[in-house]
Amino acid sequence: MFAFGYHPLTAAFERTFCLKKGMVEKIVSSLAVFDRFWVSSIDCCGRPSIDPLVKFLTAQKMICYGVSYSAFKDYCQMGESTARKCMNKLTRGIVECEEISGDYLRYPTKNDAKKIVSLHKKVYGIDGCLGCLDVTKIHWSACPVAWKGQFEGKEGYPTIGLEAVADYNLWIWHNAFGFPGSLNDINIWDKSPLLESMLDGTHDNIDFTFTIGSEEFDQLYYCVDGIYPSLSRFLATINDPTTVLDSFYAPKQEGWRKSIERAFGVWKKKFLSVGVKCMLYHREDMFYLAIATIVMHNMMVEERVNNEERESENFYDVGDDQSAIVTSEDEADSSKDSGDSSTDGSLVIKL
Repeated sequence: MFAFGYHPLTAAFERTFCLKKGMVEKIVSSLAVFDRFWVSSIDCCGRPSIDPLVKFLTAQKMICYGVSYSAFKDYCQMGESTARKCMNKLTRGIVECEEISGDYLRYPTKNDAKKIVSLHKKVYGIDGCLGCLDVTKIHWSACPVAWKGQFEGKEGYPTIGLEAVADYNLWIWHNAFGFPGSLNDINIWDKSPLLESMLDGTHDNIDFTFTIGSEEFDQLYYCVDGIYPSLSRFLATINDPTTVLDSFYAPKQEGWRKSIERAFGVWKKKFLSVGVKCMLYHREDMFYLAIATIVMHNMMVEERVNNEERESENFYDVGDDQSAIVTSEDEADSSKDSGDSSTDGSLVIKL
């Protein structure tokens, strides 16, 4: 018997295109309303144009595998310029079409914030946590030589930075892309729209009162690493713990902070065009690519949560094995076997 919601052919499709079939059909339908490029038509010679699903799946394969435009021209019978256009149209359409990206790029509402905090209270055992904040870099292999000094950081090659906030379910709630790779996390934070929302008071709209111990607080916070400034909204680790309490807290906080690392890992594993190296030349194209993949990532996270499963990079790296999908029941069983009382089957919270 297959695991709940699992079927080998469905899993193979998801592993290849990092989306479910129903999601693909929904996206193509929405794009057809948004842009005539995604509508079947007859060309000037009286021949039918390339089917919209073929356009989508060709572009999606290039995004998932990080290959050149000519990689699938024999299989899909599509020229390099047409494949390039398909990919550009797809990434821009996903980001700009409100029907597709509206729910998956939204800023959290107060109701969302309460659900996120409730999730983290069950997982971490602390109240008031909105998620984990961090920065990752994307390799820009086509960076112009004249810009390499600006975009080359400690990695030794040109990169572009992405700042993001993710919760325990790996949903990415905040993203800011386009920072030169020579900037570190604190330089990027100084230019962050999240900082701007804190300064102009917009962030206060999702705050609510919560209690830790016997003390009451009214500002939600993020788990961050030690490079970030000491702010009331940041919960950082202690680099040099000297007391028993500090030694207990530091590894706990560093464990909580792994949610954003897992989110980056799963996102890059699914979409190798941002995970290995990006071969796009224009920064604007890279922006649309990065944000479009975040939208598709959040789509799959929502689907996993609705099916009481967990999104994991292992699913995109194995054969047709039903163990690739981890359900909340599996987590509960494994936690009982290991004696871990901090994890139970209710950790997957529907947002």
